[in-house]
Amino acid sequence: MKLIRRFLIFLGICYLLIASVVYLFQEQLIFHPRTIAADYRFDWGEEVFVPVEGAMLSTVWVRKANSKGVVIYFHGNVGDNNRGLYQMRNVLEKPFDAVFVDYRGFGKSTGEVESDEQLLADVQAVYDRVMEDYPEHKIHLLGYSLGTGMASYLAAENRPALLTLVAPYTNLEDMKNQAFWWLPDFLLKYQLDTERRIAKIKCPVNIFHGTADELIPFTMAGRLKQLSPKQVRIFPMEGVSHRGAILQMPTDWLK
Repeated sequence: MKLIRRFLIFLGICYLLIASVVYLFQEQLIFHPRTIAADYRFDWGEEVFVPVEGAMLSTVWVRKANSKGVVIYFHGNVGDNNRGLYQMRNVLEKPFDAVFVDYRGFGKSTGEVESDEQLLADVQAVYDRVMEDYPEHKIHLLGYSLGTGMASYLAAENRPALLTLVAPYTNLEDMKNQAFWWLPDFLLKYQLDTERRIAKIKCPVNIFHGTADELIPFTMAGRLKQLSPKQVRIFPMEGVSHRGAILQMPTDWLK
């Protein structure tokens, strides 16, 4: 009995240690930024810094003659605006301007992501800055992977023309439970809860999701559709992986 008790105590200590590490280092688990030197100059667009509390966000604007509007792009948890340029190459062929956004700690943006509230306040600041140059009915929101949480938040809190989600998740709690189901949900500081916000969104919503997505289950797109069937249209991408979704996404929704 003593041996069993010691073993259970050992397991309990290991569990608490793992839970503590996950809580303390969850930013490193969720966000994987690529940084860009402060003196770097983008040769493909105009860099505009958006001031937020305690930091400056680096955004890159691509403007075109006779533009029909603007697409604000929120990339995933890996990369920077230069990678976003590669992911958005098909979108840039359309007669729309584009704004690329790096979160805190990504690219040339300063600071570090510390909370859900901070992250969402940051993207709202970017949206407000874009509205200084474009009427809201010409703003299109595009989010990929992690960025779908930010894009859906803005669509719920504002009135853009269109929301397009590529490989969206329902919320980060559901994502955690795919790999760390044995850890309590209260450890997670980030929600990015599209599932809770989807019914509040008034504009049309397009979802492009690969059926072979190995990171975010295709079934999550179906759950979002069920919550707002009149607003949401799903476009399954047969056999397409997670990374392939943003590269192979059709662009005929931009008209």
